[in-house]
Amino acid sequence: DLALLYGVVQAEVGDEYSFVEKVNVISVMFNRLNSGKYSDLREVLTAPSQFAKVVKGKKIDEKTILACEYVFLFGDTTNGCMAFKMSKQNKWYDWTYQFSDTCHHFYK
Repeated sequence: DLALLYGVVQAEVGDEYSFVEKVNVISVMFNRLNSGKYSDLREVLTAPSQFAKVVKGKKIDEKTILACEYVFLFGDTTNGCMAFKMSKQNKWYDWTYQFSDTCHHFYK
């Protein structure tokens, strides 16, 4: 499932976002896994409507792998957020806003 994790993170936050932004997005993935609402990481990553789909053949950059390892080692950086949206998206669920990084708004 690590290959799927790396692929989803790369598709979701790509090369253009900072290390911190990648770590925050990965934290949401692991918060969902630890919530007990999903049976495993694959189910979290493939659930409809939250995460981008893996693009076959897209290279995984070193920053993505390091961001995943950071969350494995140090844990959540979002204080338990379970969802995020890109700042340019207008429509969203009725979640409680927590904070924003450069490009994402995070919710519980």
